[in-house]
Amino acid sequence: MVGDTLKLALEVTPSENFGILPRNCFAVNIESGERYTLTDEQGCAIDESLFPQWSVTNSAKVQAMFRTFKWPDSSMIRFQCDCNPCVGQCTVPSCISFVKIQKTSSDDVTSSE
Repeated sequence: MVGDTLKLALEVTPSENFGILPRNCFAVNIESGERYTLTDEQGCAIDESLFPQWSVTNSAKVQAMFRTFKWPDSSMIRFQCDCNPCVGQCTVPSCISFVKIQKTSSDDVTSSE
């Protein structure tokens, strides 16, 4: 349901050897192919009212808590990110927080980039 809180988590294994850093994340309307940019090439959120900065829970896992959203003409959304694996811990951009989970509210997606 639109407005429900969801958690999107990305994790790499084996966790003791690798880290992960998502970049260029998009919400994709499955029916039309329309894309809405959520994060930039550094992994920083574009619009924190829709999708927050990633939170690092450990070097191998990042997550974001956000409220569900949809396009007016479709309820089918796919999330897509370029994920950079790192040997050891990734160098994290300053926009990404550690441990603290940030919650935001959002409105329906009504336009694309």
